[in-house]
Amino acid sequence: MTFPNRALNLFDGTRTIVSGFVGMLEGIFTDTVTRLAPILAPLPPAFSVYTAMSLRTPQWVAIATAMAIELIGMFSSKVAVASWNWNKQRLKTEPAAPFRLALAMATIYFVVVFALALGIEISPSFLIAIYPGFVLIAVSVYVSNAVNADLSAWQRERDERIAQIKEKRGLTVEIKAAEERLQELKANLETTHIEAAERLAELKVNLEATRTEATDLTEAIAKLKAQKRRLETNAVIDKAVSPEDPPAFSPETIEKAHEVYTRFHAEGRKRFGAALGREVGVNDRNGRKLVEYFQSLNGSL
Repeated sequence: MTFPNRALNLFDGTRTIVSGFVGMLEGIFTDTVTRLAPILAPLPPAFSVYTAMSLRTPQWVAIATAMAIELIGMFSSKVAVASWNWNKQRLKTEPAAPFRLALAMATIYFVVVFALALGIEISPSFLIAIYPGFVLIAVSVYVSNAVNADLSAWQRERDERIAQIKEKRGLTVEIKAAEERLQELKANLETTHIEAAERLAELKVNLEATRTEATDLTEAIAKLKAQKRRLETNAVIDKAVSPEDPPAFSPETIEKAHEVYTRFHAEGRKRFGAALGREVGVNDRNGRKLVEYFQSLNGSL
């Protein structure tokens, strides 16, 4: 970068800094003047009142009077402006502020104070009019204070009404949310009820199928047991008709004797030939032969 370019850049940077600094000072000065002007403006008329009052009253009375005069002016102006703002923003259902009355009181104040200050400056003998002027100022203060009280009451009512409206809106929103939640819960409950009913129906079907299957299995087991008994009886009958068997009996007798033998054997009896013969209708000797035969048959099987 050449020297001229560096110099131009330095100049531009310095100018930017100086411009920013000057703008900052200007902003501070403007803000200060704006804030101090309302405070400093009443000082000259206040000093005028103080000078006039100090000629005939103690110094502290003069100071208090001067301060009261200026504070009354600020108060009257504030009430007049507040009345105008209220009328501009009020609703149709709200009362109208007496703006003209408030403006008239502020005007009375400024006219009286201006006349007293001007008269005292022109001729000290005009000082005798200061007390009647204070009476007019007091009247304007009383009226302005009444207007301000009404404005304050109306503003409180408006704030309370707005708060109630916000509360109602909040409750409305909460109620709506609660109703939506209730509808959601009802829908979920209905869905759950339907699912539970479907599941119960499915369980009933499964239970019925299980019962049917159990019944079929029971019948199948019974059939298998009967088939087993028939096979065992046939084996006994086949054995009974062989040449090595004891004296032949009818198939019914042998089948009945085998059932009795099986039962006695399951009961744990040791010698039951005679009892078996009595059960099947043969003598004791044949009963014992049948027992010996079944015993030998079981050993061979």
